[in-house]
Formats: sequence, C-alpha cells, structure tokens
Amino acid sequence: LALPPGFVALAPDQGLFDPLTQGKGTAVFTSCAGRQKSWMRQDQTMSIFTDRLIEALRGAANQPGETTVKVSHLMNHLGKTVSLSAR
Repeated sequence: LALPPGFVALAPDQGLFDPLTQGKGTAVFTSCAGRQKSWMRQDQTMSIFTDRLIEALRGAANQPGETTVKVSHLMNHLGKTVSLSAR
C-alpha cells in the first residue's frame, strides 16, 4: 500500500523496545513530528492518533485475558493502526 504524502515507512531498530520491559520512567507519545501533519477523524471530534491511543489504553493491543496495558502495547498498537487509519 502507498503511504499518504508526508508518511515514511520505518522499521524499528533491533532492541528498541527492550528498555520498556524494565524499570520506571516516562513515555511521551506524539501524533507527528516536525513538519508532519496530524490527521483528524472524519467526524472532526479528535485526531486519528488520539482515537487510536484511547483504543490502546482500553486494552485493544492486549492479549486475551491480559488486564494490564503496557507501554509496549501502546507503541505497537499506535504503530500499526494510526497510519492505516490515516490512509
């Protein structure tokens, strides 16, 4: 599938998510960087990113039976669903 203008397909570096499985810290998620655009849902109530973040916080990326939402779940869900939804 072709990406919308301004989107770039990137593969994460090997081991990028390993530190997220240990310790405590702060995670920052943004809908876009630099001169990229953040896309709104068709109903204009929120951005696609915010919609997918809420979905992930509600456990959309959890395995069946899991009740804890992990940062890695959020990252995986956002990485997979935001660009697909923007298309």
